[in-house]
Amino acid sequence: MNSIANGVYSYVISNGGNYPDCILDHPATTTVSNCTILVTGGHIGGIPQDPSTGENYVIRFDNSDQTRIRISSTAEEAEDVVVIQ
Repeated sequence: MNSIANGVYSYVISNGGNYPDCILDHPATTTVSNCTILVTGGHIGGIPQDPSTGENYVIRFDNSDQTRIRISSTAEEAEDVVVIQ
């Protein structure tokens, strides 16, 4: 999840402080696999896959100001594991 966060912030730095369009307005959540711009733009080598079969990493803005992102997994056992930056 940290590599996803690093890829997002690399994108933000390269794009004048703008987040990628794949991150929907707060409070909506989307799967990280929808953020292919991170790969095609050279910000991350590939989209990491959740090791749990059938589960996904998801990303959303953590606040209504849309200044922090929250990355987590849909896996039940990862319910309390999040990266907020």
